[in-house]
Amino acid sequence: MMVKERSDWENYRDRLLREAKDFEKHKVAFVEEKTKFEADRKSEEWGHEGQASCCRRSPREGAC
Repeated sequence: MMVKERSDWENYRDRLLREAKDFEKHKVAFVEEKTKFEADRKSEEWGHEGQASCCRRSPREGAC
């Protein structure tokens, strides 16, 4: 009986370790994707601000 319980516990432990490693991989991928998303969003916001300031200029100052 003890051998079966130990093998069950070892299988459980191995599965948890695999899941923890998978979680870390997915967490790293998520952080990279989030960083890319935020950078894209900021560059898009800056692009919109540039267009808005260009549109506020008077026609004599020149077009965009």
